[in-house]
Amino acid sequence: MDEKEGLIHQNASGKILTRIWVQLFIFKMLSGFQSEMSSVNDGQYIYHFVKQHLLNYTLTNGSTVSTENRSMEIESCQSGNKSSNFLESKAQSEATTINQYSEMISSGISVVIMIVLGPMTDRIGRKFLLVWNVSMLLIGMSVRTFVVYNSLDVYLVLVSSVFNGLSGTHYTYDLASSGIMADTTSKDKQRSFVMILYTSANGIGFFIAQIITGYSIHYFGFIPQYFMCAGILLILDLSIVIFLKEQRPKPAKHNVKVCSVSLKSQIWSMITDADIGNRKHIFSWLFVFILLKLAGTAYSPISNLYKLGWPFCWSSERIGWYGAGLSIAECIFAPLIIAILQRCTPDEIILQVCNLSSIVSYMAYGLAMHSWMLYTVIGIGVIGDSGETMITAILSRKVSPDKQGVLFSNMAVLDSAVRVVGVAAFSDVYKQTRPIFKGMVFLVMGGLVLLSSLMALFFTCIYGCDPAQKLWKKHEINVEITNENKNVVNS
Repeated sequence: MDEKEGLIHQNASGKILTRIWVQLFIFKMLSGFQSEMSSVNDGQYIYHFVKQHLLNYTLTNGSTVSTENRSMEIESCQSGNKSSNFLESKAQSEATTINQYSEMISSGISVVIMIVLGPMTDRIGRKFLLVWNVSMLLIGMSVRTFVVYNSLDVYLVLVSSVFNGLSGTHYTYDLASSGIMADTTSKDKQRSFVMILYTSANGIGFFIAQIITGYSIHYFGFIPQYFMCAGILLILDLSIVIFLKEQRPKPAKHNVKVCSVSLKSQIWSMITDADIGNRKHIFSWLFVFILLKLAGTAYSPISNLYKLGWPFCWSSERIGWYGAGLSIAECIFAPLIIAILQRCTPDEIILQVCNLSSIVSYMAYGLAMHSWMLYTVIGIGVIGDSGETMITAILSRKVSPDKQGVLFSNMAVLDSAVRVVGVAAFSDVYKQTRPIFKGMVFLVMGGLVLLSSLMALFFTCIYGCDPAQKLWKKHEINVEITNENKNVVNS
């Protein structure tokens, strides 16, 4: 087998590969849409639930925020007096704690799920993981919808976090999808570019979800979004079962004992299997991956709370439009910029550019005192999130073609474990430093990205860039002078 080709890429026609990629992009768009809608809806629902209970408002049928109450909240926030600041700090602290518990429960359980199911993806197939993930998310969303619709205690939403954890969260979904992309792409620039497009499909889903969620909260409250998310998950589950075909050949059946031994070997194969690739290079880049992921674990929930509070006091519509602008910039301009950079420089250098974009955007967030300063992040951070994709592509090229599932599953386990630590740490940093300096947590995040960038640069200098990448074609002319007639032969 040519190591530059994926397992399926060698024998599949262009039409088949295109159909597979289109299916993945559409499914990811739907998945990203419901994921972002749920995330934005949850964050604002919890914040307003807590704040209005502190103000002794009555919540009924999940609407939770009337126009009058929302206007009073914004006026109270914008006043900036001592009383409103105390209320704001208390609401922010409690909402951050609930989000922290929710993330830790789901991520903690997902670590176990990924340890069990993740390394077996090369054996049980990618489709099974996708169906499992979406089905568990559907159950969790149904539980959350029931809690919000009946205006039960907000802490009961943590029950749905258990099912989110059992699904493996988005790690299982991205693991299976990354495995399919690795199977159907070559190891050169095609793989990293397809992964960037896959991320862009997620961004398109984010863009649409942000706008719809902002206005839907304003006019209808929080309930419609939960029903919409549950419906999308049901459609996505059925679509995967019906339309997506398993591409990997089915392995021979084994008895329980053999499967148990195989599972153990799969879990530890990153350490014990000499055929997986250069383990020194792999572990070095995994360390860079951990640092970069740690920086962004709690960014989304904290940034939304940050914008809801003083001095910004944004409404749900404004948060929606801001998130939509950021998403569309990332899904349109990020792939274009990456594609241009890939024509003349390797992924290891592109990673440094992405990290620089991320660092500057974190600094702008942390030092912002006016809303216009937050808008600059849309421009300067346009390729900031692409760094994780570049590391994934770099690692994928360093691993044998038949071990891609093992790589992605181990990365997902690390990602989930890092998320537990990151959410706990950054949530506490935000709660403790907010009364002193509201944006401190974002400066800490930027510092971690800087450390990750320095380590990546160090490993690039030591190991060099992967020769499998294709840049501008270089034509070499070999000149040979024969001893007999001194003729010059060009080849």
